[in-house]
Amino acid sequence: LIAKIYDPCFNYHHSDPFPRLSPIPWSAPNEKAAADRRANLPHDDYHFTAWEKDFFDGSLWEENYYREYEASFGKELDGYKHLAHLQGFIIPHIYASGRVLSGHGNNRSISPCVILMEHIPSETLSTFPDPQSIPNSAYHDLVMAVRSLASYSVIHDDMRPDNILVSDSLPRCLVLIDFGLCICRFDEWSDEEWRKLVICEGDELQLELYMKKLGVWHEEWKRP
Repeated sequence: LIAKIYDPCFNYHHSDPFPRLSPIPWSAPNEKAAADRRANLPHDDYHFTAWEKDFFDGSLWEENYYREYEASFGKELDGYKHLAHLQGFIIPHIYASGRVLSGHGNNRSISPCVILMEHIPSETLSTFPDPQSIPNSAYHDLVMAVRSLASYSVIHDDMRPDNILVSDSLPRCLVLIDFGLCICRFDEWSDEEWRKLVICEGDELQLELYMKKLGVWHEEWKRP
């Protein structure tokens, strides 16, 4: 079992922020100031342009990270719900979701979201030493599953080898993870709007290009 916790205090931007040029360490006072602002302005839609972030103080960055992680949790959970039929096959099983009431320690002003999911002993395809030793059937299953995502109203939108696991168990299988950036279709979107978005985001193309780079792509797998 893995607990994936969406805690902004672990956000990599705190040590390597962009577009800011200096680190913005997490702090309990900044987190509390952001939480107090949300409580006093519950309907604040909080829209900022990218350049405005250059002028954020610590509490506004905490607000930004908090909202990013809340959104990521919501997207990931929605994606897994839409793809329930693939759980335990091409994507991990999801067992439960909620919030960490302890907040990872004392003096926390938030309760981060958490998803409890299947633990798959593995390493990522990006670090696997011999990609060509993985059975063709595993690659084929992944290609077909990725091709089917849009028909279940999901675009992964972060298709890269770091988000593909290679199982330790034999015969090896491939598992797609990390739906924190995924796009789920809204009911009001037309079929044509959805088709254009699917093509634009390019899940299938990104997977194909990487598999070609590895030398494991088969042309007969290409969409007709």
